[in-house]
Amino acid sequence: MPAQPPPGDGHTPQTKSVAADAIVYLVDDDSDQREALGLLLSSVSIPVQTFASAADFLNALPNDPVGCAVLDVRMPGMSGIELQKRLIAAGSRLPIIILTAFGEVPMVVDALRDGAFDFLTKPVSPQKVVARINAALQLDTDQRVILERQRCLETGLNLLTPRERDVLHLLMAGQHTKQIAANLGVGTTTIDYHRANVLEKMNSENVTVLVRDLATAFGSEFFAALAVGTH
Repeated sequence: MPAQPPPGDGHTPQTKSVAADAIVYLVDDDSDQREALGLLLSSVSIPVQTFASAADFLNALPNDPVGCAVLDVRMPGMSGIELQKRLIAAGSRLPIIILTAFGEVPMVVDALRDGAFDFLTKPVSPQKVVARINAALQLDTDQRVILERQRCLETGLNLLTPRERDVLHLLMAGQHTKQIAANLGVGTTTIDYHRANVLEKMNSENVTVLVRDLATAFGSEFFAALAVGTH
């Protein structure tokens, strides 16, 4: 399951509302259940598109859907679990909520292991289904903020000179200007100049925010890769 973004400030990804174009994709062959849940979501101003089968859903799905999918487990043709696997294989990041009936726990465990956001056991209380769908929509929005920041960071990294990468590595190691200057054999004014360039190219307010953004976007592997690149 994708990790939730950590709290932070500056450029650290953090959102308070879901994307304006987010849609709930509801796939359930039970017309009564489908209509009831669709009306519930519409009543609380959550945009929803409903589908009677996995095939109908796949035929209508845009290339990069924004929102989340709510999938019934048991449907004629492709099941909700099979649909989830199809989406994952296609590289979809759409958060998925599985609708399940009593006795389908093993299927649910597999779905969660494969990355489903959550599962709901029918009949579902209106309050719970709305709350979990809102959480899934928020996750999708937060993930998109992180991905956009990651793209910006990658662009900035590609713009850094070898010396600026050296400075960035030492800044991330917690060194101060005088320490970096001594390690690189240059004056503190030169280090201040390179640090300013790094922050400008990385579109970051300060080093603390930059380190947090890099850790969020790339994980610990990035720090190791950067260290290797400076030797």
